[in-house]
Amino acid sequence: MRSRIVVGCFVAVMCEVALADVSDCNLRDCLKLQDSLNARIESLNPAPAPKLSDFARNSDGSIRNMNQWDAEAYCEKQGFRLPSAREFAYYSQSRGATGLIEYGDHKTSDRANFLIKVGNPDNTEDIFYFDGHGYHPPSSNKGNIWLWSSSGHLYESDQVYIFSDYFGDFELYGLSPYGDMAVRCAMDRGHEVYFPSRAGVTDCGLKECLKLRDKLNGRIKQLIINQAPKLSPVVQSADGSARFMNQQDAMAYCESQGGRLPTARELALFAQSTGAVGLIEMADHRPNDHSSIIIKARNPDGDDPFYYEDHLYQQSDGDIQYGAISLWSSSFNGTDTGDAYTLDDYRGSIGSENVGVSEYHSVRCILDMKAKKN
Repeated sequence: MRSRIVVGCFVAVMCEVALADVSDCNLRDCLKLQDSLNARIESLNPAPAPKLSDFARNSDGSIRNMNQWDAEAYCEKQGFRLPSAREFAYYSQSRGATGLIEYGDHKTSDRANFLIKVGNPDNTEDIFYFDGHGYHPPSSNKGNIWLWSSSGHLYESDQVYIFSDYFGDFELYGLSPYGDMAVRCAMDRGHEVYFPSRAGVTDCGLKECLKLRDKLNGRIKQLIINQAPKLSPVVQSADGSARFMNQQDAMAYCESQGGRLPTARELALFAQSTGAVGLIEMADHRPNDHSSIIIKARNPDGDDPFYYEDHLYQQSDGDIQYGAISLWSSSFNGTDTGDAYTLDDYRGSIGSENVGVSEYHSVRCILDMKAKKN
């Protein structure tokens, strides 16, 4: 009997997706399946990832913030303990991140973004590399909340590693009696873990789930690339620098090339194709999504609101020479029709600017008009 994955479709029926059939899911269903699949892998992963408790909470149910000393005392009172930096690295790995790379296994070509240098209370050292790329936040996530670890920096006794429950990465934070980080304790393996799956239930084994995740991630990447608009290069001046212009001149330029300005939605999809979280439809947005901005685009054919998150955006190699420039869209800001939306080609953020501004504003046109209709 072939194993199957069951995914909630947010309608009256449940969609069954066979392991062999993930190449047929559309982007929306693929993303829901990914959410459920990551939760399943976490529950099966043999890596020594800690089981984490729910956030410490106040009497009104809100997330409770405290300093590291109080956090340690809180966990001990519950019969648990604060997770170490290594355990948070394993936890991140169990949620899709590249995760922990042992110091001796690190290669200069690895995309590890942080060298962790831990000094433990027993005077032992723990040094490893960490790469949070690919991390998938738990569906119980409440936004970008930082969590205390028990690990201090090896050479800076007043610095402690903290872990982002949303981004899946580390930062150093100074010890203080007024610290305001949240707490999730490391529990014994026998305790229930607080990770309800948003997208339904899964019943695949670990080997099948990991194989499916690789196939699913490839499918999602291809779907995102396929729906992204094909943009021309940044318009250049005679000296090869980016040519600056206001929105009206940008529109006229694209028309002279037989194309048009991209809409705010199309710029969001373009950013998503580079690796950004990107566009989140209004119907799919959750209150605990860490969406950076709500886009209230007004186009000639009607309003087009959506949420947008620039996390993990990567500037294209061909545009690095221009530095930070903003690319015009044809979409006006629905709350201020004197402004139009732009994409920061360096950082991937979407904002709005007065349509008459030209300095540091340029354009990438959509020239394939046939692609627009498909």
